[in-house]
Amino acid sequence: IFAVGLIFLIAVAVFPSGTSPHVMVSLSFFGFCALGIFLVGVGESLEKSKLGYLSLALVTVGTPLAYLSAVTFTGAAIPEMVGVICFSVFSISYALKIYGSK
Repeated sequence: IFAVGLIFLIAVAVFPSGTSPHVMVSLSFFGFCALGIFLVGVGESLEKSKLGYLSLALVTVGTPLAYLSAVTFTGAAIPEMVGVICFSVFSISYALKIYGSK
């Protein structure tokens, strides 16, 4: 799932803001990231991991917040910022889990 998101992230670089496919590839990137975080959250939650609960909380709060900001504000910057914050929190938390397990 994250690999598909990476392909869309590359597409964001190929189609920068202002080009017609930018919004579609940007939303696809964030959508696949959210799906990946959700799936990790489900798997980690089954193991009673705090990372799992955090991941599910990020998707549960971040997705509606991104949608709400998309319909409230003009442009994609605010919803993208919500997605970036959620993905950053997830990435740092996952890295800390990996680092802490060694």
